[in-house]
Amino acid sequence: MGLNNTTVDLDNNIINQLKNFEQKFKIIQKEYITPDEMNIIDNNCEYYGLSKHILMENAGIQVYNEIINWEKQDKNTSYDEIYLFCGKGNNGGDGFVLARHLSKLYKVNVVILNNENEIKTSESKANFEFIKNIYKFGNINIQNIQNISNNQKALFQEITYKLDNLIKTHNTNHNNIKNSNTNNNNNNNNNTNNKKILFVDALLGTGISGNLKYPYDLCVEYINSIKNNVNYNKNVDIISIDAETKGLTADKIIAFHKYKKSLNNPKKTVLKEIGIPKYMNYLIGKGELKALSKIEEESHKGNNGRTLVIGGSKDYYGAPIFSALAASKVVDIMTVATVSPVVPAVKNYPELMIKEFGGDYFNKHHVEELAHISKNYDSIVLGCGMGLKSETREFLQKYLNKILSNTDSENFPTLIIDADAIKLLNPKDFESYDSNNFNNANGTNNIHNVIDNSNKELLLKLFTNEKVILTPHKGEFEYIKPILEDLSEIYKLNIVLKGKTDIVFNKNNIKLNMTGNAGMTVGGTGDILAGLIAGFATKNEPYLSACSGIFVNGLAGDYLYDKIGYNYNSKDIIKILPKILYKYII
Repeated sequence: MGLNNTTVDLDNNIINQLKNFEQKFKIIQKEYITPDEMNIIDNNCEYYGLSKHILMENAGIQVYNEIINWEKQDKNTSYDEIYLFCGKGNNGGDGFVLARHLSKLYKVNVVILNNENEIKTSESKANFEFIKNIYKFGNINIQNIQNISNNQKALFQEITYKLDNLIKTHNTNHNNIKNSNTNNNNNNNNNTNNKKILFVDALLGTGISGNLKYPYDLCVEYINSIKNNVNYNKNVDIISIDAETKGLTADKIIAFHKYKKSLNNPKKTVLKEIGIPKYMNYLIGKGELKALSKIEEESHKGNNGRTLVIGGSKDYYGAPIFSALAASKVVDIMTVATVSPVVPAVKNYPELMIKEFGGDYFNKHHVEELAHISKNYDSIVLGCGMGLKSETREFLQKYLNKILSNTDSENFPTLIIDADAIKLLNPKDFESYDSNNFNNANGTNNIHNVIDNSNKELLLKLFTNEKVILTPHKGEFEYIKPILEDLSEIYKLNIVLKGKTDIVFNKNNIKLNMTGNAGMTVGGTGDILAGLIAGFATKNEPYLSACSGIFVNGLAGDYLYDKIGYNYNSKDIIKILPKILYKYII
């Protein structure tokens, strides 16, 4: 797939494979998603061709329809006026769309809490400009109460004055009808009509983090003071778009696509579709990259990540270098821990620090020192070019046991296990692997048959650690699959299964990566992937880092394919990474 070719082509084989994965590894798709996850989906929709303008229009229409239906359900209620309180993000943009549609039937007051030039996104700006240009011809009034507390006070005094008049008018009409019915011996009171004011909360939606700041806090305070007033509460309804603004209690929430964790009360939330296909939940795109932690201007050396690559052997020089060079495009400090024969090759790259260990291969004598220095890093890549010698297998098991014994999970580095290290996890001979050998009498997999007692505890620690990422290709995955199936109820680690269509999954998530092409079968691309994931993982969650790494790696390959076809190698990918990162992350 080329860099600019973002057509989604999910054939039935891929869909079936996803379903099979979900069943076999007991992946539980979450009913609720976080605001950050929703932002990822929104950005990925845009990447694959479904514009945010369309999503915003659909959101506004859905809220409009819900308001109309809500009013129809209570035939004794009608809205005399509607106030939309709009913030500067896309939640406010939804409010601008809603105002345009509501103005066909109601008098609409659009209240903005920021200067016009502070509206954040192009789609929100476009919808604001539209209502601004047409408000003279319709039922739209725009009021800006940003940073002027007197303006806010005046606005809400105006609202309470209108409410007083509504209540007075309603009571007068009600008494007149009551007297008329008494005189006519008619008990039909259906002609009474309770006029209300509707507040629409389009302030922050899912974009809220932390405590409210001025002027949002004051606005919420005023809204609450009216809603909680016993004289007015029966004449005021509040609807929140996508999520309640903090401190505000809505009568109804209209959420989009999926419920938002901690922000939607199911008892008063109506879930509406806005045109996002279900398969967008499964696709990796630019949304993951937009969600990555950004470099802060005031940061200093080390603040933006420290990665350690442990790999290399007498037989394989290039693998740890490729991995380290990829990570160096993302992190501040990059160290290669390797054995003596590899050191001269690493010295050709001054951006890489070196920690040398004697001998041709890693062995048990290196464990203590490596475990000690590992504490100084945010992420570790383990396995690139390490080889499959028995002494290396012994080293790997002792090293993993040592670092996995660290009970301080918060400071435990994200661990990316790649290539030879995946094969060395199991003391059984991986070359003679046969999936039939791992089945018990009932035809189900059992960890007791897969590994011997000496390795059982290690694999249990490894597979239940959410900061572990395995990056197998199809053959390596077949080797670890029986273990994963046996631990399907309790595993927590992350898997990046490399293939024509990459699959990234853990216990609660599964996604597909559509980037990459056949040119990436050259040696070193898997090492680059491990390095990218490790670099992102220094400041981000493991699953997000895994998705971002596989996506960027494939994008680099697609860029090169668009320029020169399949005639590129891993060095070319390394060179192009800064350009890809700049385009999608900055």
